[in-house]
Amino acid sequence: SGLFDFYDDKSNKLSILSMPLAHKKSSVVFIMPYHVETLERVEKMLTKKQLDTWMGKLQQTAVAVSLPKVSMEISHNLQKHLGELGLTEAVDKSKADLSNISGKKDLYLSDIFHASALEWDTDGNEIDTSIFGTEK
Repeated sequence: SGLFDFYDDKSNKLSILSMPLAHKKSSVVFIMPYHVETLERVEKMLTKKQLDTWMGKLQQTAVAVSLPKVSMEISHNLQKHLGELGLTEAVDKSKADLSNISGKKDLYLSDIFHASALEWDTDGNEIDTSIFGTEK
């Protein structure tokens, strides 16, 4: 409970709550429909323009907040997606030239993935988002 950035969007029947994370450099934004429903309606309206509108209307408001303890980790293999964006030579063992990094010509990107972890508990909160690479 405390003063948080909050907006009650009556026309879209939802509330927006922004809370700073422990290090105060970023925040978590909760989009909360008035009633229990599938995410489909909220997902359809969730555009950059709409998010910018909501964020622009946030005001410091006294809010009582109750959140469950949450812990989750997720990772995504980015190799296919980066290939679609044109990063093909660095992942091809026969074409890669990363000799400026290691001094050897045999270095290449064998796996590229992004991993994120979120833990939210009663002692506070923090987010650790990192990009990892593995060498085979």
